[in-house]
Amino acid sequence: MQGAKVDAKKNPEQAAVREKYRGDFLEAIKNSGEARLLAAKTFADPGKDGKQLLEDSLKTFSELSDKYEIYVHGVMALAYRGEVQLALGM
Repeated sequence: MQGAKVDAKKNPEQAAVREKYRGDFLEAIKNSGEARLLAAKTFADPGKDGKQLLEDSLKTFSELSDKYEIYVHGVMALAYRGEVQLALGM
């Protein structure tokens, strides 16, 4: 999906709205991965019983950190990615 082409110099208000929406979108993706990670941690053995949740979380964080590495949420996703990999025994 391609975002709208907004000239930040000509339309600073639209550019600000676009950046806010991008931040909200990235936060939602990060939250979905974090929710799966936390759900997996409710099991006595997350690596075994919550494996599918951890794998889904890893996929989410990997995509987020790869695609959005220049944004704060992408960097945060990289840290969560490491935490999930540890839980999976990687």
